[in-house]
Amino acid sequence: MPSYENKPYKITIECKDKALEVSLHVESFIEAINNIIRNAEVHAFSGDIVDPELRFEIHEDKMEEEIIIDYTNNGNPFPPSMTENEFMSFGKKSRNSNGEGLGGAWIGKVIDAHDGSLEIIRDKNPVHFRITIPKEFI
Repeated sequence: MPSYENKPYKITIECKDKALEVSLHVESFIEAINNIIRNAEVHAFSGDIVDPELRFEIHEDKMEEEIIIDYTNNGNPFPPSMTENEFMSFGKKSRNSNGEGLGGAWIGKVIDAHDGSLEIIRDKNPVHFRITIPKEFI
């Protein structure tokens, strides 16, 4: 991730399965990942976050023929009432947001286009969601 090497946060990518293949639109997927990172910069890492880090863990569910991307960061948490649909709403943003309100919407478009899903996970991580993409989609 050379374009992020001088940022004040760390990005960790762990791929548990070395030879993963999935059919997807590469440019759109890259834009979705960039939106995840921008969302962390604007929302999760605003304020005094100690050692900010984004973490992507990628693995394959061989039984379901899916690729799973677990994303976490240690910044400010999602609002407790936020749903997956709200996160992926087109053009929706809060009044006090510095962003354009399209980061989650772009992620949602990519997930929908690839017949995937997004799940917000409420655990020890302030932000944790899981993107699931079928290895082959119609």
